[in-house]
Amino acid sequence: MARISIFIFSLVLFCCFPALSEAQETEPAGEPAEALGSDTTVRKPVFNGLYLGLDVANPALHFLGTGYMQCEVALDVNLLHRYFPVLELGYGSYDNAENGVGYKAAAPFFRVGMNYNMKYKQNNESHFYFGLRYGFSAFKYDISSHNVVDEVWGGAIDFNRSGIKAVANWMEIVGGIRVAIYRNFMMGWSFRWRARLKITEHDDSAPWYVPGFGYNKSSNIGFTYALIYKF
Repeated sequence: MARISIFIFSLVLFCCFPALSEAQETEPAGEPAEALGSDTTVRKPVFNGLYLGLDVANPALHFLGTGYMQCEVALDVNLLHRYFPVLELGYGSYDNAENGVGYKAAAPFFRVGMNYNMKYKQNNESHFYFGLRYGFSAFKYDISSHNVVDEVWGGAIDFNRSGIKAVANWMEIVGGIRVAIYRNFMMGWSFRWRARLKITEHDDSAPWYVPGFGYNKSSNIGFTYALIYKF
């Protein structure tokens, strides 16, 4: 129920902010709009652009030796230079073996949420922001172990399971920077604190790596560096 409530809350944010934004308008200081006439009322534009970003940090980390590979794109909308509803889509995989234990997992994931521009009064493409995300991934994983010592009964044991189904969802608190480079091209950084909501665990196994979330802990930290184009 908590997962459904959080997801619905995120969708409500997507729907309600455009409607609220359209109702906002800025009037000249000193006299009410009725006294000056309707021509003097200045309405702020609600829609100010669509942005497509490609993360290049996590693929680079893979080639530097991390066991996982994660690629993702982000699509967000500029409303009043203040609110940025965002959808992030990606694909994550892990394939590694350490100390006789192998783990494989690969699946798509998504995150949905909102960014808030801390410099919205400046109407500038370069800005600081903070935001929230709800993340979700449904995936399968494989576990294999060879000659692992049983600490209770002793001796070596083998364990092989494949195609184990799991579902994960989590929340993220995001802080970031977006910088205009040239015309419609930008770049941006984001730091993320991720908190696990629910990840499927079985009697004999549990996911070690979750696509889009990372290592299966109560919380972890993420980072993105994106190349962005404004439409």
